[in-house]
This record gives sequence, structure tokens and C-alpha cells, in this order.
Amino acid sequence: MSPNRSRSAMRLLPVLALPIAGLVLGQSASAAPPSTTPDNSAPPGSLPEGYVQLVDDTGFLTVLVPDTWAEIDTAPDVNDDGSPRPYIFSSGVDPQTFNDTFASGLLYVATPYEADPEAVITNGGLTSGCETTTVEPYEDPIFTGFVQVGENCGEGGGTWNMIVASPEDQSFTALVQLQIETPDDQEAFDMALNTFTYAGDPSVDPALMVPSVPGSSVPG
Repeated sequence: MSPNRSRSAMRLLPVLALPIAGLVLGQSASAAPPSTTPDNSAPPGSLPEGYVQLVDDTGFLTVLVPDTWAEIDTAPDVNDDGSPRPYIFSSGVDPQTFNDTFASGLLYVATPYEADPEAVITNGGLTSGCETTTVEPYEDPIFTGFVQVGENCGEGGGTWNMIVASPEDQSFTALVQLQIETPDDQEAFDMALNTFTYAGDPSVDPALMVPSVPGSSVPG
């Protein structure tokens, strides 16, 4: 088990109170935002070997994850106004273990637009468990915001990213917690980072945005 965190990501909490003990993505072994332009679109046709495409139950969020991250939840959460909050969880462990350790996995949530993403990280980000943590601007072709980067995390020397970022139209804010337990999972980390996106991404084929059957690569 990795060092305890002072906060852990929990469902059904308001955005600014969200204890995102790890809600977002990063990239390379240095855990910095990608230096190359990521392709934030679910690739058409056949998937890379060993990966599955997940689409949340509302058909709004999508990402590619390893098929070994078989603990999957794509049911929506609930916003303060009662509207559905698109939600994807995927890991090789249950959500509580994911929250309490640096076990490899992903939590990807769409919340109402947050004008101050840096404050979300400041108020709800990781405060312990990594050798270093930094907060940096984040930008890719779809999302702009901030990312918290953790390096050499837990006993396995893993990587942690928490991204809080919004598309240009400010229609929502993406909260993405991406973490790997050891550097051996770097490929999975990069794949998730380079493919998390949403239905409003013009490069995404609407035909691909079919809600997943949890634990399966077959659309529901």
C-alpha cells in the first residue's frame, strides 16, 4: 500500500469539495503534460491490442484503457441540481483500493464548468505520497486548464496526474485522475492520456459513442 493520502476521490460530492486524491491524467515518466500533441480521440476501427474503449452510460465521455483494468464503473454520478454527471472508473482494483493507494487506474468525470481549475486542484488535490508534486498549466487540442503532477509515488515509484480542464466552449469541466503503480504501466498511462475525450470532440465518430458494457470491449 502506498503512503496514506490526506484526501481521497469520492463520488457524489460537489466539485469544489471533491477530494480528488487523484483525478486526472499526465503523460511521460516525468509526469509532465505531453510535449507532443496528444490525439484526444477514440481511434476508429480496430483497437490497439490489449485495450478497450470505454464510453460512459450517458454516451458523453470516452477513453481507451488496458483490458486488465477490469474493475469498471460507467454509471453516472449526480450533480447538485440532480442532473447526471458522466463518470468512468477503470482499474485492476476496487474503487476504495484505488483511492487509498497508487494502484494503476483512471477516474474520469464531467462536472459543470469550473472557471478556476487551479483552485480545484489546490483545494482537492494530492498532498502526500509522492516524492514531488507540482501544479502546471495543461493544454491539448481539446482541453485547457491545470494538471497536478506527482512523481515517484508510493512504494512502486509510480506516476500521478490530476487534470482539471475544459473545452473551449466551457460546456463542462473534465476531472481526470490517472495513476500508475510502477513505471511498467507507462504505456497504459500514455494511452489513457492521449485518448480521453468527449462527444463534442469534432474528431470523434458519433457511431463510437455507444455506452460500454462494463468489463467488455463490446458496445452495449
